Amino acid sequence: MSPPTSTGVAEAMAAGSSGKKTRFFSVKNILIYVAGAFSALLAMARAKSTAVSGGIVDPGGPPTIASIFSIKNILLYVFGGCSALFAMALGAAVVIEGGLFNATASTPHLRVVAIAAHAAFIRSVEVRARDIKAPTQFTAAEVTAGFRDYDASCTACHGAPGVSNAAWAHAMTPPPPYLEDAARRWAPRELYWIVGQGAKMTAMPAWAEVRSDGQVWDLVAFLEALPYLSATDYARMRAAAHNANGAPPRAFPSPPAPPSTVPE
Repeated sequence: MSPPTSTGVAEAMAAGSSGKKTRFFSVKNILIYVAGAFSALLAMARAKSTAVSGGIVDPGGPPTIASIFSIKNILLYVFGGCSALFAMALGAAVVIEGGLFNATASTPHLRVVAIAAHAAFIRSVEVRARDIKAPTQFTAAEVTAGFRDYDASCTACHGAPGVSNAAWAHAMTPPPPYLEDAARRWAPRELYWIVGQGAKMTAMPAWAEVRSDGQVWDLVAFLEALPYLSATDYARMRAAAHNANGAPPRAFPSPPAPPSTVPE
């Protein structure tokens, strides 16, 4: 089964558009934002001058709690925060409007972006999967059902023991990982969340949209067994599935022979 495409997203965006682009960060609007910021700064300066000349604030006295949290200083703190937010927004506008972000899949992410995105993904999964109750164990039937789904839908991107992924998978950014050790890096509940909900800005679909809850757990059951399968084991399972349904297994170019440390 082919993963969902972005056609539906594009159609939804087109349906919600009025036909006229709203450019919040056009040159005219940016000038308006800057003028507004300077107007606020000027008003604050005038307020300070009035307070000092009227004896409300003693410019030479030692600072006190009351003076630190005076109306003037609170306004300065607020203005400083707003100025920082405005500077970040202006920087984002320059990047977006200037086309500085390279959105092509042929160019990998900057190292810092890749690290931040991966760390954010890990924490996102850990937080959202913490309350999921995974089965205490999986049956052989669930592992077999998960294998059949994995072999038909997942090997093109993620490969398998003795089976390379498709050549076009290497042209993705980020490239889909091999999953032989996924069960050693993620808890079953986390694998369930990743498989079911997918990952943004990757080609990983949310399989729960097109699979039942039981089918998603079947895939998790197979992923839990995958670290213990050798290339020979996987080929044997493929042959058994072929004999059971009469359909030839999907074939992709095979990588070099796996190391002898793979458990038999």
